[in-house]
Amino acid sequence: MYRNVHIIRARGKAIIVFLIKILNHFGSSYSILHDSDLPTAKRKVTPGIITNPAWTLNQKILDAVSNRPVGTKVRLIASMGNFEKAFLDEEVSVDKPYNALINMRNNADATRTITELLTALIDHSAKVPDGALEWTSIEQLKERITLLYGEENDTTEERTLA
Repeated sequence: MYRNVHIIRARGKAIIVFLIKILNHFGSSYSILHDSDLPTAKRKVTPGIITNPAWTLNQKILDAVSNRPVGTKVRLIASMGNFEKAFLDEEVSVDKPYNALINMRNNADATRTITELLTALIDHSAKVPDGALEWTSIEQLKERITLLYGEENDTTEERTLA
């Protein structure tokens, strides 16, 4: 099942947009998995709540996916909040891939859920596991985040911005 699959660690949502444009140019079918992030974040230097810059990139990802060639199969899935919180029930800021691997070795439930997620990325008819959302509008994404984190989601965003 996992033959001819290529996983690209984009290291940021802005890079995802660029990769989508390349895949669209060549008419490739693909799946995208990214962190939804939260709509707001706390500022570190000047206290206050701001629009999370990572959240605004969700619309750019959706716009790039929407520009795919006719007939191209694309599945857009977001990890609710972030991958580690959605599937491993923890917050991690360093060594994320390594931490996920160690967690999967020690946690059968996480292994099962992440396997379901990988299957959903390959087989577009497969069910998307809890912790993720296949989305087609920013409103749909925000609605799910609000359901999970509440209206005042800014207090759950661990990352603070300068």
